[in-house]
Order: sequence, then structure tokens, then C-alpha cells
Amino acid sequence: MSNLTSCGQPFIAMVAEESETADVIRKAECGIVVKPGDVLGIRSAVLRLKGNAPAREAMGSNGRAYLEGNMSLEKNVALYEEVFHALAGDGVPARRPIPLKSEDAPGVGHHGL
Repeated sequence: MSNLTSCGQPFIAMVAEESETADVIRKAECGIVVKPGDVLGIRSAVLRLKGNAPAREAMGSNGRAYLEGNMSLEKNVALYEEVFHALAGDGVPARRPIPLKSEDAPGVGHHGL
């Protein structure tokens, strides 16, 4: 997701409503979520964005702002370091509790979104 977002482009994602991807897109207001298999929904989303330059620009800007505020390389590296230290049990304390599920950690999980 970060490649399109960094370019200021809106998303059309065919993903489950309860997925982490859908959650981020809704929080960031950077695109349209369509249920898997909903071909008419994809068509409608494409046509909606094609015919609405202000919506495309707003979603693209929102995505870029969300990326910059929540998903920096430094934040992700720090989160992974904490997880690796916790898994290794090397005695390096985490700066904060490590969540059990990736959905609980911002910026960790599906990086190819």
C-alpha cells in the first residue's frame, strides 16, 4: 500500500471488510474498499474515481498524510526490533508491551498493501 500512497494515489481494494487493509483505508480515508468477488463494486469504484477528480485528489492526499504520520520506515524498524528481541528472549526489554496480533501494532503486518 505504501508505494501508491506515497505517490498520492487513491486505492481501490478488493479485500474483506474486517481486514487490516480495509481498516487502514477507512481510517486514512484514502480509497474505496470492495468485497472480494464484487465485480460490479470494482466497476462502480473505478467509475466513481474516474469521474471525480476532487475525490481522487483528496483520497491521494489523505493516504500520503496517513503514511507520513503512521508508517515511517523508522517506526516499522523499531517495531520489528522489539518483536525480534522479545522472540529471541535476549533480555533486551521492549519499550512497550508487544501485541500478540499484528493488527494491534500500527504499521506492522501487511506491508505490501
